[in-house]
Amino acid sequence: MLMVRLLENYAGRERRLGPIERVTILGPELTLPGHPTATFRGGRWNWDAGSFLSLETEVPSRIELKSESRGPVLRGPFESVRIIGGLIHVSQPDRQPFARLDNKSGLWHIYSDWSIWPEVVIRAAETQPAAGEEPADE
Repeated sequence: MLMVRLLENYAGRERRLGPIERVTILGPELTLPGHPTATFRGGRWNWDAGSFLSLETEVPSRIELKSESRGPVLRGPFESVRIIGGLIHVSQPDRQPFARLDNKSGLWHIYSDWSIWPEVVIRAAETQPAAGEEPADE
């Protein structure tokens, strides 16, 4: 299960959530189970409870890239995953840019292979893929 930390402002105000099963990002919408959907707007993730600048996993995590037109691809594990505005960074071992959100298309551009994906799912590294899914190489 994931434990996540939300940074609400530059002064360091934060909120911890978890354990949760996953963080799902479909285009500019981020969903945490049991919480309202957050929408990326104006450099922040906005939801009913306010807004936050970044989200970071506090446990080793994997990223699953999903699309209706092709099978899922797993990346990781990473020491942590951090979403800062419309960017995803991973620790391996230092903080590396992983993907960016294209505001016009709502698609995630993956830096390592220039692939484009509509959905990103972040899970704890010990979480196995669903039945029928095979882990993919980084």
